Amino acid sequence: MMFFVLGDNIGEVERIMLERNGWSKGSLGALCRQAGKFFTSSSKEDGSEKDAFIRLCIGKLLSTISTEAVDLLAATLCQANYAVIEENTVTMFPGGFPSGLKESSSKSDHAMYQIHVTKRATHNRIQRLEKDAETAKTNAISYQKKKMTKVALVYMRRRKAALEEIDRCAAILENLTAGELRLERAKGDVQVVQSYTQLKEALQDVRRSSGMENDDVEELMSDIREEMELANSDALTEAVYNSDVIDEDELYEEFRLLELECDKKSHSPRNLDVKVDFQSGKEVVDEPTQSPVTDEKPQKSTSKPNSDEASPMPS
Repeated sequence: MMFFVLGDNIGEVERIMLERNGWSKGSLGALCRQAGKFFTSSSKEDGSEKDAFIRLCIGKLLSTISTEAVDLLAATLCQANYAVIEENTVTMFPGGFPSGLKESSSKSDHAMYQIHVTKRATHNRIQRLEKDAETAKTNAISYQKKKMTKVALVYMRRRKAALEEIDRCAAILENLTAGELRLERAKGDVQVVQSYTQLKEALQDVRRSSGMENDDVEELMSDIREEMELANSDALTEAVYNSDVIDEDELYEEFRLLELECDKKSHSPRNLDVKVDFQSGKEVVDEPTQSPVTDEKPQKSTSKPNSDEASPMPS
C-alpha cells in the first residue's frame, strides 16, 4: 500500500497521512487520480443511470485534477473538519476529526509516516539498482563479444557497485522494518500500561466505595469459617440419637396398644401370641419381619382341647 494508513484498536481506518505536494505515489494528488480511476470503472457496473452518471463525472474530475485543484480540495477538507495540513503532510480523517483528539498526529505517528516514506523510497531505489545492474551486465557481455574488453570491464564495475548498493539498501530496509515493528510494539505497550493504570484505579475506587480494608475482609472470612464450623457441629449433634428425651413408659404403652390392634385384626388360628422381652429400657431391638412361606403345608394342631369346651356326644 503506497498510502500510509493508521488504524484504531479494532482495525478500522482512523487516518491517512499523505504528501501535500507533488504527484508521487504517496501524495494527495496521486490518491485523487487513483480515486478517479475507481469512480470511472465503477460507473460501468449495474445501477441506475443517474448514479452511473454521477460516478462518471466524479471520476473524470478526479482523474484529471490539477495542482491548484488539489490545493483547493485539501483546504476544503480542512474546513469541513476531515483533514489537517501540517507542513508538507496532509492527514485525512475518513470519519471526521475526532472531538476528543487533541492533536491530529503525534510524534510517533510522524515517525511511522517518515519510516513508511523512507521504506518506499528505499524499495524504489532497490528496483532501479536491479535494473541498472541487469543493464550493465547486458552491456558488458555485448562489448566483450565485440572484443572491447576495457569497456566491458567498466560495465562490470558498474554492475558490481550496483549490487553492493542493493545489499546496503536491503540492510537499511531491514533496519527500518525492525524499527517500525518496535515502534508499533511500544505504542501497544503504552495502551497496555494505560489499561493497567485504569484497572488499578477502578479497583481502588471499588475498595474505597465499599469501605472495606484487608483487615476487615480477613476478619469477615474468619467469622464465616467459624460460623460454618458451628453450624456443622450443631447439625452433627442434632443427628445423634438422644435417649434421655424419649419416655420409656410412653413407649411401653404405645407398644401395648399396637399389640391389641394386631390381635383384633388377626382372625387366623395360626397366629401365635408374641411376647416381647425388653432386656433394657434404653435398648431397642428392631428385627426385620419375615413373611410366612405360602407353599408350606398346613400342620396338624397338637394342642389339646380345653376341658371347659363341650365335647361331642357319642352317637
